[in-house]
Amino acid sequence: MFGGLIERVRFLLDHRWSPGQMSAYLDGELSESGRGRIERHVHDCHRCRELLRGLRATIAALRGIGTGEDANEEADVAPRVLAGFRERVGGGGDDDGEFD
Repeated sequence: MFGGLIERVRFLLDHRWSPGQMSAYLDGELSESGRGRIERHVHDCHRCRELLRGLRATIAALRGIGTGEDANEEADVAPRVLAGFRERVGGGGDDDGEFD
């Protein structure tokens, strides 16, 4: 009876916590238990799985900036854009824990 309720509460708590921790997760800055918490949650949550997938794609794309002909001009753009993105994602969304 309480097992389902406990799992739902855990899911909701993880759903509020996970978005703000995804950058640290990708940077390898979370503890083993934090990594496990993210991995468990994204396995169960389509929205967070897509958010993590998008963050990975964005980071990969940003790493490619500055590798072409205009590398000198673009070299300092990627770190600034990535820092701004991480700052926004690090907030985890709205005050109620939801994100778009």
